Amino acid sequence: GGEPLLQMEFLTELFKKCKDENIHTCIDTSGITYKEEKEYIEKLDVLLSFTDLVMLDIKYTDSELYKKHVGCDFERVTDFLSYLNEEKIPTVLRQVIIPTLNDNEDNILKLKAISDKYACVQKIELLPFRKICQVKYDKLEMAFPFGHLPEPKKETMEKLQAIL
Repeated sequence: GGEPLLQMEFLTELFKKCKDENIHTCIDTSGITYKEEKEYIEKLDVLLSFTDLVMLDIKYTDSELYKKHVGCDFERVTDFLSYLNEEKIPTVLRQVIIPTLNDNEDNILKLKAISDKYACVQKIELLPFRKICQVKYDKLEMAFPFGHLPEPKKETMEKLQAIL
């Protein structure tokens, strides 16, 4: 768990060792740490030189939902995707489908439009929202923000996948 790009130096060293052993490397990230600052870009460039694939979690296609539930601008994620595209880094877009928030045709069409805009995107994966983290929230005596939401139905996931 966590955001791997917060630990770029460690990840770079790990990926170097993986590449020495011919092990495929993949970063699973939300992209929200991306900054167009020289020092950050220099570290990212080194890391990406040892990266075979990026799985980019696009939580929502709506800027307001991003601000409300993630706490940052959606533009930061699309800026990161633009950067991956410029660097020709193979990318898979992933989205967890959360009932009432992004389980609709409009969201999926926007996600597809984003994918179509970037040559680096190889595919889109839709993942059903699951409440497996509820236990962690309970142990920490914290309210799970999405605890009141249902998990998506199989039929809903199939319908959204068909739109892609």
